[in-house]
Amino acid sequence: MKRILAAVDNSRYADGVMSRAVDLARLESADLILLSVIDSDPMVNTSIGKETDRLNAFQRELIFKHFPRKEIAVESETPTGAVYRHTLHGGMKIQTKILQGNPIDKICSCADEVNADLVVVGNRGLGNIGSASNCRITLKSEIARLCY
Repeated sequence: MKRILAAVDNSRYADGVMSRAVDLARLESADLILLSVIDSDPMVNTSIGKETDRLNAFQRELIFKHFPRKEIAVESETPTGAVYRHTLHGGMKIQTKILQGNPIDKICSCADEVNADLVVVGNRGLGNIGSASNCRITLKSEIARLCY
């Protein structure tokens, strides 16, 4: 396993998703991609800029909750994501992404784009595909079946 995609929002499940994804990434020596999606539903009154800033801060908070700051090096930062390098665990790459659109569509397209071997989402995720401690873990074969 090379890449794990963890889809998080600001819900109560995000910390559990991140915890499970980090454990699996460490166990498998895999890179971790942390994805948040801003829902583009026109009925949701959201300032994209403010929501992006809020999600960037939330993702950073999750990363530094699960990895000691002294073990993380920032490689690059943009308004819609960042790349960190964990100085232990074989130099694990931790990438954050913020996308805008339909959350299910964006999770699926991001999984395809980054060639994720595993996707971890909260209970409000892709449906009943096997749960583990309030999060769903989906293998690549299940991602293809659910997304296409």
